[in-house]
Amino acid sequence: MEEQDKYNERMCRYIWNDALQRSIKTLSWGVDFANVKVIENGTEFHVQGFKVTGIVRVQYVRGSDLFKVTIIPDNKKKQPIIIEDVYFDMLVSVIDEAVEHCDNYEKRVCDEYGLDRNLVAV
Repeated sequence: MEEQDKYNERMCRYIWNDALQRSIKTLSWGVDFANVKVIENGTEFHVQGFKVTGIVRVQYVRGSDLFKVTIIPDNKKKQPIIIEDVYFDMLVSVIDEAVEHCDNYEKRVCDEYGLDRNLVAV
């Protein structure tokens, strides 16, 4: 295996193990864990959020110690979202804001899953 391939795998594991999997928010994105991919300098995965259904790419930007998040909607009519200069500890919140969290989030969750809003704290 080439050195770059090893580096890409390490970066993918680092992003998942030390950032994304440490938050319960990632479960609300509808991630297809079976199709998580290693890509150049990071990882790629499919989400089914309230705001976006599509591919999320997280890539480490060498030299800046920051990350680039690219969100490519399945709906080809929508433009990709590119978020640059993301700090490691902000990855989850940046992705969550882009793909999942929306106005009236609590109501949307309750409506989606048939929950009583008086019994749920989102």
